[in-house]
Amino acid sequence: MNVESYRMTSNSQPDWKALFGRVFMIFAAFFVAYIIYWIAMVMTTYDGMISLIVQPFMAALVSAVFVTAAFLLGLFLKLPFIRTFWYSQRRWAIIVSLIGLSLLCLGYSLGLRSIGTNPDNGTQFEMLDPVAAVISYFMVVFGIVNMPVRIPTTKVTATEH
Repeated sequence: MNVESYRMTSNSQPDWKALFGRVFMIFAAFFVAYIIYWIAMVMTTYDGMISLIVQPFMAALVSAVFVTAAFLLGLFLKLPFIRTFWYSQRRWAIIVSLIGLSLLCLGYSLGLRSIGTNPDNGTQFEMLDPVAAVISYFMVVFGIVNMPVRIPTTKVTATEH
C-alpha cells in the first residue's frame, strides 16, 4: 500500500485525485484558520466598523501565512522515517488538530494565562498566553493541511490474450 499523498501513475502523470484532495485540505485549513481568527478578533479587539473593514484582510493574510508555513513544515513529513508513521493513519493529524483546538478553547482554564494591558485606559487583564495561542492555532492548521489524503484504488488484474 502506497502511503504517499501524491502518487505517480505508470506513465508519469500526476494522480489528479490525490492532488485535488491535498488542495481541498489546504482550502479547508484556510477556512478553519479564517474562522478561528474571526472568533479571536471578536472576543478581543473588536472595536466597531473599523474592525469590520480591516479585519477580513488581516484574517486572510494571517490564515494564508499559517497555512503556507504548515504546508512547508509538512514537507518534512515526506522523509522516509516519518512518512510511514504519519501517513499510516489519519488519527495523528486529527490528534494534533484536536489538541490545538482544545488548547485554544480550554487553555485559559488550564492556567495558560498572561497579563495584558488595555492600550486605551491602561487597565490590566488576564488573557490566554499569546505563545500558547499561536502554537495552538498552528497545530490546528498543521493537522488539517497535512491530513493524509486517501484515494480509493482499483485492483488491476492481468488478463491473457
